[in-house]
Amino acid sequence: ETIEAFNKFIASVEMRLESRFSGRTFLWSDEFPGVRQQLLKGVVIAQPMQGNGIVPLKGGLVQDWRGAVFISHASLQDVMSIVQDYDRHRDYYKPDIENAKIESRQGDEFLVYMRIVKAKFMLSDVLNTEHAIQFIHLDAKRVYSRSYSKRISEVAAPGQTDEHELPVGQDRGLLWRLYGYWFFEERDGGVFITCESITLTRDFPFGMAGLLAPVIHNLPGESLRKSLEQTRKAVVSRSGTGSAPQPSH
Repeated sequence: ETIEAFNKFIASVEMRLESRFSGRTFLWSDEFPGVRQQLLKGVVIAQPMQGNGIVPLKGGLVQDWRGAVFISHASLQDVMSIVQDYDRHRDYYKPDIENAKIESRQGDEFLVYMRIVKAKFMLSDVLNTEHAIQFIHLDAKRVYSRSYSKRISEVAAPGQTDEHELPVGQDRGLLWRLYGYWFFEERDGGVFITCESITLTRDFPFGMAGLLAPVIHNLPGESLRKSLEQTRKAVVSRSGTGSAPQPSH
C-alpha cells in the first residue's frame, strides 16, 4: 500500500514537471526573481516544496525538496563531465557517497551502484543502492535527468567481517526510495542547476518519533544543499574556472 501510494505521488509530480521536461518553464528558480538573484550571488538554495517538505502516506513519509545553485564561468559540458562521472562520485560527494560505479551504460542511460552513508546525531545508516538515470538533451544549452532508485538495501555491521544486507522489509526503513529530477542550463556566464529530490521513508515507529523526527525532517534538505555545493566545488576544481562566488549574508 505504501509503495502504491508513493507511485501515485510520483505520477502527480511528473505531471507537474511536464512543462519543465518540455522546456516551456525549465528552471523553477526563474519563476522567482529574488531566488535567481540569490543564485547569481553564490547562494545555494534548498527548501521544502511545501510546508516542511513531508507528505504522509499510509505507512510511510515522503520528503519532497527542491534546490538550486549557479556555477559561474562554467559550461554545460563542464558540469556534465562531473555529474556523469559516477565512478568518481565517491571523491566528489564524500562522505555521503562511500563508493559508486557505473554498472552499465547505453548512450545517456546509466545503471549506477552507490553505497550511501547517512549520518546525523547518533544515528547512521549505510545502504547499497542501484539507480537508473537517464539524461535528456533539449538543446545545446539545456539538459535534464531523471533518477530512480531500483534497489535500496540497508547494510548491517558495515565494514566488519560479518557485514551483510538486511532483507527488504526487515530493515529500519530510513530510506526506501530515492528519486531525483535535475535540470541544467548554460546561460548568464555559467550554468544553473535546479532539482527536485524525493525520498520515501517508513513512518515513525511507536516511541521512536523523538529520535527519528529530527533526522527525517532535516536530513533531506541538508543532503541536497551539500550535494549542490559539492557539485559546484567539483566543477570549479576540475575546470579551473576560479573560486566559487561567496554567498553574501
